[in-house]
Amino acid sequence: MPDQTANNPPHGDDLDPPTPPTEQPGIVTAVDSNELGAVTIHPPKDNGLLLGPTTALKIAGIGSSSVYGLGSQAHSAASGEQFLAIQFAPMPAITTALSTTTDPGRLASVYLSGPTQTIVVGAARHPVGNIPTDGTKTLIVSVPKGVPVRFEVTDEGRPLSYDLRQATRAPLPEEQPLIERKIRLR
Repeated sequence: MPDQTANNPPHGDDLDPPTPPTEQPGIVTAVDSNELGAVTIHPPKDNGLLLGPTTALKIAGIGSSSVYGLGSQAHSAASGEQFLAIQFAPMPAITTALSTTTDPGRLASVYLSGPTQTIVVGAARHPVGNIPTDGTKTLIVSVPKGVPVRFEVTDEGRPLSYDLRQATRAPLPEEQPLIERKIRLR
């Protein structure tokens, strides 16, 4: 009796899709939001706002996955890593400052030095360039599983911090003892 598989080769319908190529640990990149693939984005637990002297950022959603991307543009996380996806909502930043060229006490709009953004993974710091806040891009970060991760903005020397694991505004390390004292007083 002839071999049925020789006459009827497999069509591939029952094969698992190939594993996407593995990304290097610690990558920070922005991708098109409509090309995230299997990443599910969830809204933050709080309002997602980070407000500073020249900063007005709103984290619209956070997701995690071992794979991101579609088709040939898909990527797998390295062993022991996962991808965090952070989406920012469009929000205009309006800054004003006292101007030396304006009448005393009057406000003048000025461009101030821009804030710096950093992804803090445990003790490691990964600078982030321009934040994709128009809703068309999603920030992708490869991080070790289970390690604390914060999005930190330093705006005119003032740090702002957002816990990406808990999806809430994070107390800064110097605020922690004060928070613990307040909890003990209650």
